[in-house]
Parts: sequence; structure tokens; C-alpha cells
Amino acid sequence: MNCFNGRLQRGQIMVRLTRYVIMILCVVAACFAIGLFLSPVDNSDIRVKCRKEIAQIRDCLKNDSKCISLDFITWRLCNSVKDEIPISDQMSIYCYMVCKHMEAPIFSFQTNEGIPHLIDPWGQEYNIAITNEIDEVKRIKNIENWTIGPFIVWSSGPNRRNEYGGGDDILGARK
Repeated sequence: MNCFNGRLQRGQIMVRLTRYVIMILCVVAACFAIGLFLSPVDNSDIRVKCRKEIAQIRDCLKNDSKCISLDFITWRLCNSVKDEIPISDQMSIYCYMVCKHMEAPIFSFQTNEGIPHLIDPWGQEYNIAITNEIDEVKRIKNIENWTIGPFIVWSSGPNRRNEYGGGDDILGARK
């Protein structure tokens, strides 16, 4: 009878061990599944930050704060290298100068070949253009009802690909 009792106890131990292993595997699988749907930082918070930065860039280019005497368009007309430097680089340089003048790190910049470039929350350069100078902007269905002014700023979004306002791009236009 003792022999039978020993086998029964070992069998019960094996059943319990198997249950614990299955339970642990289920918990690990559940954590993995939840991790697929949740990111460590809420993507909507980053998008809100990005939209806020875009609005600040647009305000800076329009010189709404009047922190320096020239708005971007006037500054560009006075700039003797306007034909040598792409317009997006000129806009970045202007924003950089405004930040230096204000002594405030409003935007993130990354210097490439001596030119400061505005950087979005995903570490990519913001896309900046004068609206009447790029054909892609004229074809963007997502912004046809927006008032975009003389220039537009947009982020390539989390996927870091410029889709000209489509996909997950974040537009810098205001309704």
C-alpha cells in the first residue's frame, strides 16, 4: 500500500508541476501579447508633442512672437545665399537663429554639414516647404480643406517615411 501511495504522490506532484509550468507560460504569453499592442510611451502623447512643435515652428517662421525684427519671408529676401541653400534649410537656419536670439531651446536641432536641421520627436528632420513650390503639397488630399499659409511643416511620423501628409505623417496645417 505504501508503494501505491508513493506513486500517487509523485503523480500529483507531476500534475501540479505541469499546471504551474502551463500557468507560467500563459502569463508570459499574455505579457508578450499585451506588449505587442502597447508601447512603452503612448504614441498619442508623442503625436501631441509633435503637433505642438509644428505649430511653434510655423509661429516662429511667421514671427508671431516678434522676438526678432524680421519674419522668415523678409529675412529670406535679405539673405544673400537664398539660391544656394534649399528653402527647408533656410527655414531651419531661421528657426535656429530665433532660438539663439531668445536663448531658449524651443526646438531640437541636428547639425548636418554645418546646417542646423529641425528634428521631430522620432529623430527625423521635419519636412518644411513653401506651399507653392512643391507639387506634392498641391496633390495632398489630406490638406485640401486646410488653410496652410505660405509654408507647410510636417513630420514623417513614427514610421519615419515622408508620405507627404498621408499614412502616419503629422501635418502642420491649421483648420
